[in-house]
Amino acid sequence: QPPGWMWCSILLEQLAEIADRNGVAGLVLRTSHDPGPALPTGWKSRRDRSLVRHVIPLRDAKDIGALPGLQRRQREKFRSSKRTLQTRGYRSQLATIDEANAFARAVHRIVLRRHGHLGMPPAFFVALLRHLPGIARLASISDPHGRILAFAVTLWDLSRCDFLYGSGYPSKSGEDAYRVCLGSEIEAAIAAGLQ
Repeated sequence: QPPGWMWCSILLEQLAEIADRNGVAGLVLRTSHDPGPALPTGWKSRRDRSLVRHVIPLRDAKDIGALPGLQRRQREKFRSSKRTLQTRGYRSQLATIDEANAFARAVHRIVLRRHGHLGMPPAFFVALLRHLPGIARLASISDPHGRILAFAVTLWDLSRCDFLYGSGYPSKSGEDAYRVCLGSEIEAAIAAGLQ
């Protein structure tokens, strides 16, 4: 009987063959344990943490430039990217429940290209807007042709704002759009007096 590492190698080879045969763009393996010791030599791995908690205090801030939780270069990059995108005709908007499916398609396109897998299903976004009206915000930034290049999903309550999900298309303009999209949501939360 082959040892454990050999079974792992055989399984990975079969998965790779199936993926190639079916034209799969990316194959994601998720595990609750560090996969490094179990993977055969030559197989690249990256462990994604299932939960990341990063708190930025918004209390008493007047805008994103006054946030101590952001590095100076991040604040400056947000401001310069925002000016550049506005000059080029990029537009920010919030999705309504009627636009949730189109928003989901844009999310799938962005995360598939950037991370190799689909994002949350359309029903996820529809449920957020249907059951949490006025609390869930689906923010996006589109280029002058109307194509969404970045998105951010946040939940607001009476005192705080929680960032759930977001990404940008893997290009220079997509990265700038995501930076501006997330920064604009932070500024909106500051303007609303959230913590």
